Amino acid sequence: MLPLAPVLAALLAVPCHQDPAPDRVELTNGRVLEGLVVFEDDETLVLRVKSRLKTVDQAKIESVTAVRRVLPEALELVSAAVEGDVMQQLLVAEQLADELNLPRESRLMYWRALTLDPSNEAAHRALGHKLRRGKWLFSIKGHWIGFAKLKQLRRDFSDAWELETTHFHVRSNLELREAIDVAFDLERAYVGFYSAFGAAFGLHELSEPIEAWVHADSKSYLYPSSARAGYFVPLDNRLNINASRQIDPRVLVHEAVHALVFNTAQRTKKRKGSIPAWLDEGLALYFGAGFTGGVGALRVNGSADDVRSYRLQANHDDPYRLNRVLNFGSSDFESPTRVGLKYSQSYSLVAFCLEGGGEQIREGFFAFVRGAYDGKGSSTHFKKALGVKQKELERLYTEFVARKARGG
Repeated sequence: MLPLAPVLAALLAVPCHQDPAPDRVELTNGRVLEGLVVFEDDETLVLRVKSRLKTVDQAKIESVTAVRRVLPEALELVSAAVEGDVMQQLLVAEQLADELNLPRESRLMYWRALTLDPSNEAAHRALGHKLRRGKWLFSIKGHWIGFAKLKQLRRDFSDAWELETTHFHVRSNLELREAIDVAFDLERAYVGFYSAFGAAFGLHELSEPIEAWVHADSKSYLYPSSARAGYFVPLDNRLNINASRQIDPRVLVHEAVHALVFNTAQRTKKRKGSIPAWLDEGLALYFGAGFTGGVGALRVNGSADDVRSYRLQANHDDPYRLNRVLNFGSSDFESPTRVGLKYSQSYSLVAFCLEGGGEQIREGFFAFVRGAYDGKGSSTHFKKALGVKQKELERLYTEFVARKARGG
């Protein structure tokens, strides 16, 4: 273990930076490329340099330093410190900034330290606060105020906390510790989604943050019905969460996946596709069911069974035929008519393609999704990609749902 005195001296030295350094790709010929690594597989690496994409053969690469490679490790460090003391928060904050090139996550850890010790000098200095007459002050709209007044101010959503991670900009009037937990959990959802599907779907990393508004009160939550705990607005590229009663991890992950599907389809240089509604909802429900742990320490893997959804479909007198599910539009999920069944069948179809149809269907599904990202997401494209006749496909799908409904 490191001696505490040198560690504290380092922590007190300078404020932490706001933005990460660019990713570095060192080639075997000694040349160094800088930018954002947006994709890797066994054969190639894709680097975004300003507005251009540069593809590099893996055989020509000597070493890579990239945010996408260290973010999973960083989130493990954050999770390990979730019940830790102030010193543990500070040590993780320093490691995130100095070793892992994640200054935004580092700042959140300094803020987390202040939730445990509001007068902690190392955290205040790292965040750029000022000490005046023995009191730490925060700069808000050109004014310097104390921590107690700051926390009171943040309860109003118009003056809410604004927290940044690598891929999200979180605005929330929750208590600071809760808002920080939500911000890290959104990053965990991002990492889980890319870990499961990044390579299979050919997804590029996002270079612009997604807005996330998390409301501690129903009054500031803009959805017409507060009964709906979350929704995503493509026009604003913003997910909205009603946390006035509780922070529901399922809702958080669900809406994060909607945001990721939209952003990877519409807001990366490589892709300008349109994801069909059943796939969008099905992926969100699949991942929303697949997590463990509580708020602030989620593990998102998208592999848990939602037995209620399977049973709703299996026990229904008149479930939708496969072709109808494949042609669901966004308006189908806005209509109250059998909407629960629509969600259930979208979920079960994604689960079937990933888990229940064998390797041919799974690989065919991946090929279909890659095509959908390129604008080929019709029911005809789906059937062609899976390579199974519709009657047989419907039989396999129905049997899978019945088996899952029985707990199998």
